Amino acid sequence: MFFPLLLGCLIYLVFRQDAYIQNATDLIPPIRFLREWLLVEYYPKSVLGKFFFYNFTDFLWAYSLEWSVLLATKKKSCNTIICAIYCSLTETVQLWMPDISTFDVWDIVYQLLGVFCASAVYYCIFCRYDGA
Repeated sequence: MFFPLLLGCLIYLVFRQDAYIQNATDLIPPIRFLREWLLVEYYPKSVLGKFFFYNFTDFLWAYSLEWSVLLATKKKSCNTIICAIYCSLTETVQLWMPDISTFDVWDIVYQLLGVFCASAVYYCIFCRYDGA
């Protein structure tokens, strides 16, 4: 659960340049310091590079969210649906934030994929042998 969030944060710190990161670097001096040391100018041209750069962090966030909910409640199917709806709503809300909006339909797709992948991995690890 922690590793996907850490990896996503590192991707944002090292590669991403958007309004959210700019606000964080303006307001939080440690983030500004890390960005000065770690920032890599990267502009992907390949499909895989664009996925890693623009969408993989959304996948990781949703994957981590689903794991945290599943580990906290153990109610698999209901929470997977709730997490999928929540991920879709958090992305859709960005439509009403015109100054820093990063809404993208592909973000929703990869967030949903993250939720369902986490659910599948959880099922394979914990439910396969206990009859659930």
